[in-house]
Amino acid sequence: MHHLCNKDMLLTVPTLELRQRSLNPRLRKIFRETAVLAELVSSANRDDLIEYGAGAKIIKAGANSPDSMRSDHLPYVGKDEVDAYPWDVGGEGDPNELIANRQRTFTRAKTYEVSTPTVEGASHIDNAYQASDRRRYHVPCPHCGHLHVLAWRHFQYKLAPGADHDDPAAEIGDAWMACPDCGAKIEEHHKPQMLAGGRWIAERPRVKRHRGYHLNALYAPIGLGLRWVEIAAKWRAAQGDTAKLKAFTNTQLGEVWREAGESIADIPLITRLEDYRLEDLLAALVAGGVDVQADRLELTAAAWGPGEEGWALDHLILPGDTQDPDTWEQLEPAMRDLGVEIACIDAGYRPDMVRAFCAPRSWCIPTKGMPGTARPIIQDERQRRQRLRLRRKRGQPVEPHRVDQAKSRLYARLKLQEARPGYLHFRQCAAFDDCAQLGAEKLVKRIRKGRVVQEWIQTAPATRPWTA
Repeated sequence: MHHLCNKDMLLTVPTLELRQRSLNPRLRKIFRETAVLAELVSSANRDDLIEYGAGAKIIKAGANSPDSMRSDHLPYVGKDEVDAYPWDVGGEGDPNELIANRQRTFTRAKTYEVSTPTVEGASHIDNAYQASDRRRYHVPCPHCGHLHVLAWRHFQYKLAPGADHDDPAAEIGDAWMACPDCGAKIEEHHKPQMLAGGRWIAERPRVKRHRGYHLNALYAPIGLGLRWVEIAAKWRAAQGDTAKLKAFTNTQLGEVWREAGESIADIPLITRLEDYRLEDLLAALVAGGVDVQADRLELTAAAWGPGEEGWALDHLILPGDTQDPDTWEQLEPAMRDLGVEIACIDAGYRPDMVRAFCAPRSWCIPTKGMPGTARPIIQDERQRRQRLRLRRKRGQPVEPHRVDQAKSRLYARLKLQEARPGYLHFRQCAAFDDCAQLGAEKLVKRIRKGRVVQEWIQTAPATRPWTA
């Protein structure tokens, strides 16, 4: 602000609520305690706007609000904690793209973004860093002068004398770095000297217009962060708890968390596309499944034969506001064209619209996915009979199903290598050229309170398969 004086800037945080609770108080403190800024900024700045200098302004936005990012075109953007930004905001797309559109008219536009990373494949900041020149801060060994990164693989520690090695809360006696060149012990008191003599080195110097910087907690200057023995204690305390290990990896190491587990993405579905038509199949039933989003309906139709062998027929995108009855008028003709005899429609979103559509159509069933790895996909016979009695009294109820068990069964069937009962076929057509969404989740094992549990987690952001 002091350097530019008359340039506008957009400053974005994950949510409008965070803008009020955290960003605004921090900015007020900075302006109050920094003399050159106190002269520039009026004390009467608004919650969403700061005017400074010769008619320049800072617009403060929340990434969860497209309206707050609809500003005039401006050259500079600062983005804080970008990994907490949604991948789609208000049905208008990635907020990072919305922000970039505000800078298109400036040839010298510049964006600064910073964040703690989250999960591999679903991290805004990691995606940006991987596309950059990937700079890391190299410091000289105080013994041999070798420039190196303070990496976790070179970190070592020992417990205090008499400490119980089986106790995760045991006191740490000492922690140090080992020089990757000479192997000498680098102690924490060497850190000021190393930081002063260090320099940024790019892994990809050929990238000229996109700089990326990475630091972890091991670099924190003495007195401004955790000491090395405290970092070692956090590492030991996280052992045996997946959630704590993930938090340690993200916040202390500044690295993305890599989930270990089985993924449908490992199965090369595109190599098993087949050429078939519905009339060529000895199928007993054609069923449809409908997903409801804010701006579209997605319909998948499949034919089912003996032994639940299935043939995917098509996947259609029906765009439109799903609050608008006109959007729903597209659905029945689309299902009829595909020969759908019975359909399940997800009522987890827009339940009133789903119920209204299903009410006059007995062959359409509103459904809702429920979590729970130890429960069957559908309810037992007693519960179903009870619900059917309510159906006769109150109309068609929402049918619950257990999505964790359903995903596990789907994964197992996708692993089958040859056509037989349970095998799933995919038709050679544009709808199935990209099966990325089938691989957007992974079954992982996690440790909670000493007990191993399995759950499906999203490893990639949901993609939008169409553009308007």
